[in-house]
Amino acid sequence: MGRVAIAFAVAAFAFPLFILLSGTPDAWGGALRVGAITVTGVLGMGVPAFLFFRCRHWWELWKFIVGGALGGLLCAIFFMKTDAPNFWFFAILFAAGGTFHAVLFWLIAVRRNLQLTTPNQYCLPGGVIYMTARRTLARLRPTDKDA
Repeated sequence: MGRVAIAFAVAAFAFPLFILLSGTPDAWGGALRVGAITVTGVLGMGVPAFLFFRCRHWWELWKFIVGGALGGLLCAIFFMKTDAPNFWFFAILFAAGGTFHAVLFWLIAVRRNLQLTTPNQYCLPGGVIYMTARRTLARLRPTDKDA
């Protein structure tokens, strides 16, 4: 789960870091504002979405892309209440941002992470339980309680 925590941190601070590195005079203020929004978005929407995806075993990249785009569109709903004439611009921008965060998260946390994407154990017919360790199967030894 260490890679997952690192991926959440990178996804949350990617845009504020980009603003800081841009070199504009108001970079700190902009980075703090954007950081507050992205950290809140990651904690408020990213963690529950990850837990939902984990529960369903949805580890494919395209599912993360769709989830990120839908999350970005959900964030753009706040611009509908105002009289912003370019709501669709914000909707596309936020959907692209959500997709970027989802792909970044997938590349860091999910891709080739066998501890996350493989089941911990298999129960075969007859009650024999096998534990997975990377790509090998090892049979569990009976304990004293089983005997």
